[in-house]
Amino acid sequence: MLSLFFAAHNCFRTAFSRQYKSIIFVHDAEQERTARAAKAALQARTGRTVQTDIVTAWEFYRAENYHQKYALQGKKAILEEFRRMYPDFGGIVDSTAAARVNGFLYGCGSPDEVRRLKDDLGLSSEAVDRLIQVLGG
Repeated sequence: MLSLFFAAHNCFRTAFSRQYKSIIFVHDAEQERTARAAKAALQARTGRTVQTDIVTAWEFYRAENYHQKYALQGKKAILEEFRRMYPDFGGIVDSTAAARVNGFLYGCGSPDEVRRLKDDLGLSSEAVDRLIQVLGG
């Protein structure tokens, strides 16, 4: 998971605000050790300073809805299918299927993975075809 985290964003960039800072939240000493080791390995491999902070997790506050499932919100037809499943937007935010679709819309995953998971996503065949198209399939 740490490899995906570091690969999914520019962890070498200094954050221009706290809101967009690269942070790994840890819950115990083992998670902290693992995170620090991954950060050190990346720095050694690249010769660059990783700007990601590693801090103890504290109380979590959910971001505003307009920040949630951002890629999905940009695909209105697919979002409307989730709105029919979850009339309250919090249901979409908490949905594993919506999280997977959001990831697919960001290009994470393969067309074969979408095909394999299509029954679990609860979407129409048209929406599944759109996801496959996004992934180049």
